[in-house]
Amino acid sequence: MVISSYTWNLVNQSFILAITVCMSKKCAEMKFQKTATHAFLCTLGFVFLSAEGMMVRCNNNWLTRSMHPDTKTNLHFWLQLTGGILGVAGTLQKSLPKEHHFRSWHGKLGLAACIFFVINCLSGGLGLYSSSYRQYMSPSINDFIHNFLGLLTFVTAMLAQYTGYNTGFFRRNLKEHERFYKYLTAAVLMLTSWGPLLIFLRKLY
Repeated sequence: MVISSYTWNLVNQSFILAITVCMSKKCAEMKFQKTATHAFLCTLGFVFLSAEGMMVRCNNNWLTRSMHPDTKTNLHFWLQLTGGILGVAGTLQKSLPKEHHFRSWHGKLGLAACIFFVINCLSGGLGLYSSSYRQYMSPSINDFIHNFLGLLTFVTAMLAQYTGYNTGFFRRNLKEHERFYKYLTAAVLMLTSWGPLLIFLRKLY
């Protein structure tokens, strides 16, 4: 049996929602103290909002397929911007009082995702709203750079999320659900990246 792309999108939306709701519920039970705030903000920003922003312009997205292309573009930008800001806030909340946070793979990937987000946000925002920038930078070149950085940012953020399941915080509080989170996060990474990757490859070739 061949599963349609719309079905895969619905499955992915369910996985994204499951990760976000379950993590948010646990963090709320912990009253968002210390690392719980970090986990909540990064999950909401880098997993939920960023993943939804990545899929906005995909043709198999049942939530946005009837929208006008310009509406999709603006929605993509604001979802990614909001998600990135929350992700960066969550990263700073954890790292500022803890200098050695960036020594682990989880910390390094999180920092890299934040840096990629800032660069990508600038390229996307200027390309979308600045006419003078569009005169300076070819729209096709900027789109190519933006699509590449967008994929890189999302993949890096999801890998940071995945490695976060190996941290002390997760093992102390959610160890019994480790497989659930890891399997769903890996699935979201692959299913969400697939559509934007195809778009990027079409522009490349």
